[in-house]
Amino acid sequence: MDKALYAWFIQQRSTGTPISGPLLQEKAKHFFAQLNTETADHEFKASTGWLEKFKTRHGIRNVSIQGEKLSAAEENVEPFLQKLHKVIKEKNLIPKQIYNASKTGLLWKCLQQRTLVSCREKSAPGFKKVKDCLTVLGCINATGTHKLKAVLTGKSAKPRCFRHANMEALPVIFKSQRNAWMNSEIFPEWFKKDFVPAVKSHQRSKSIRSPKALLLIDICSAHPDELSSHDGSVTCLFLPPHMTSLIQPMDQGVLQTMKNRYKRKPLQKVICSQDIDQTQSIKDIVKLHTVKDARYMLSDAWYKASLKSSCKAYDKLRIHSDNSKSNSQPEFRGDNIAESMVKMLEHVQQLDNEEMPNARSVEDWLNLENKLPTSPQMSDQEILATIVGDSTESESVCSDEEDEGKDEKLVSTKEAA
Repeated sequence: MDKALYAWFIQQRSTGTPISGPLLQEKAKHFFAQLNTETADHEFKASTGWLEKFKTRHGIRNVSIQGEKLSAAEENVEPFLQKLHKVIKEKNLIPKQIYNASKTGLLWKCLQQRTLVSCREKSAPGFKKVKDCLTVLGCINATGTHKLKAVLTGKSAKPRCFRHANMEALPVIFKSQRNAWMNSEIFPEWFKKDFVPAVKSHQRSKSIRSPKALLLIDICSAHPDELSSHDGSVTCLFLPPHMTSLIQPMDQGVLQTMKNRYKRKPLQKVICSQDIDQTQSIKDIVKLHTVKDARYMLSDAWYKASLKSSCKAYDKLRIHSDNSKSNSQPEFRGDNIAESMVKMLEHVQQLDNEEMPNARSVEDWLNLENKLPTSPQMSDQEILATIVGDSTESESVCSDEEDEGKDEKLVSTKEAA
């Protein structure tokens, strides 16, 4: 019950849901009842004393909440940075051996339909939100010198546009999941089969004698509690909840800038296509835009980030010798890129007799995916199934040992003699 409750608590906090003590107590009673259906006569009260012990065991503390952000989040940054620097010192790591990976959602096909068509129509006929969504995982080291292939998770395992394509030769890594989410199977597989080999190969090419690395990741259902390479040279460190927007490198404009670059490319495709054949409608052009096109466009947008901007994203972790620019802005400001894309949209919409866009509407479009889920949220039943499944094997071993003991026949001293 303790493990199930803590798993539920972490999942809820990862989405920003405020959890009070009384709510934890009620949820504890619920999980206890679900796990002990045959012992209903035993009442679990989830007392205040139990709650305090549970909070102590798992390092849970009370904080006040302002809007959707914990007011204590900034206060907790310094303790985490001290922990991070301690790990770096103990493992004798240099900045180029420190990585961060994070996920973001991408509506790879909806931009024209949602921004160009919807200006004239109340809805976009034929638009399928789930199919048009991808989860993108980006990973780069603290010096910006090693940028791994982006990982795209889509709904279809074998899209028709890749029927004759060599998947290994693609500029991105492709995974599939029915909701286009990165789950607890995909991420560990990527870590072991892609991340660890890529890191070690890169470091050997740079003549680093003892390849090792530290991967910083946030807490979510897709990330297991412990994750490391077989030899222990590559490990993970979890960022505390609700600090990702404050200190996680990928959230300091890296992923958003990548998506902004990507969204320019389909617009350019529309402009070029209509310049060649003005009888083509935007809807027809969008239909020809495949997930294969999206992958190449996204890969190009990912690798276009400069070394300076990638390195700058790590400033808030203070792992570089010069942190004088820790408050510097990302490579592109949202308002600037919105204004620059208005002219492009104006050209497209004049061709299709659409209403003229403005910087505010374009900026909203650029930030459209910020609330998209990128990893699954487990139900209570799934949490319990996971916990029970983990303990079943150990329990079966114990029961076998107990059975063996029970089968032994006790003999008297006389019989033994």
